[in-house]
Parts: sequence; C-alpha cells; structure tokens
Amino acid sequence: MSLSNAGKGFFNSSIYKMEVEPVKDPVQKLWRAVLARVLEDAFGKSDSIKVNYEKRFARDYLKTMHKDFSQLCEFAGFNPNYVHLKIRKRFGKEFIDNLNNLSLKVRGNNEENNQKA
Repeated sequence: MSLSNAGKGFFNSSIYKMEVEPVKDPVQKLWRAVLARVLEDAFGKSDSIKVNYEKRFARDYLKTMHKDFSQLCEFAGFNPNYVHLKIRKRFGKEFIDNLNNLSLKVRGNNEENNQKA
C-alpha cells in the first residue's frame, strides 16, 4: 500500500476499512492524503480549542455530500457514495455510543438518588 503518512493509519483502521490499492500517481496520493486529513480531523482525538474547531468544521463538511467532497473522493480514487456511506455509519455509531453513555449516566444518577431516599 502506498499512501501518505496521514492516510496509512486511517485507511487501515477497522472502522474505515476500504479497499485500497497501491497508488503510483503522485496526484492521487496527494488527494488521498487530503481526504485522510479531513477524516482524521473529524474523528481523531482532540485536546485543544483549535483542534475542536477543526473537528467541528471537518464533521460539518463530511455530513453533507458537497460537490467538492465528491470530487475529492474521485481524485483520491474512491467512490464518493461508498465513502459517504462509511462516514454516515461512523456518525451513526458515535450517536448510538453517546446515547448509551448518557443512558448509563442517567441510570447511575437514578440509582444514587434511590439509595439516598
């Protein structure tokens, strides 16, 4: 596999498994690195306000399938519909995980309040 450093970990991760063939075209490598950077900004860990802003911006960009997103995927050698489907699944998984965590917190607070009563 021949990706930029930004893309190596991303495209190999279990969440984002995509069929990635080695690329010899330097332009396509560049677009894959751009796509990987956007995905890492959107789903990577963030510790600072600046990084959180970039995360929000990247997520907003990925949530709707803009024409330039389609072009980015095509330039990177990927089917835009497939990439968008994978991204929507990732957002869905995060939503379910957050909902489950909230449910656990609520149940924990209820149990704590019941023990006090």
